[in-house]
Amino acid sequence: MPEFGAEEHETTTMETGAFCLARCSCGWSGPARRARSRARTDADGHHTQVRESIALREFNTPSPPTHCPDH
Repeated sequence: MPEFGAEEHETTTMETGAFCLARCSCGWSGPARRARSRARTDADGHHTQVRESIALREFNTPSPPTHCPDH
């Protein structure tokens, strides 16, 4: 799955018969649900997961080394 920034994740819900599911522009899709509200909750959960993943990646990215002049 390609990496996207949080702002590039656009979720929608779609209905197929008696079921509704959430989908995202990144290719993610949630499980089929009978309740639209549950599909929307799945989409919200996906956004939260993406934001947390980006924040963790930024936190774990090492800072560039600082130059220490010779004494």
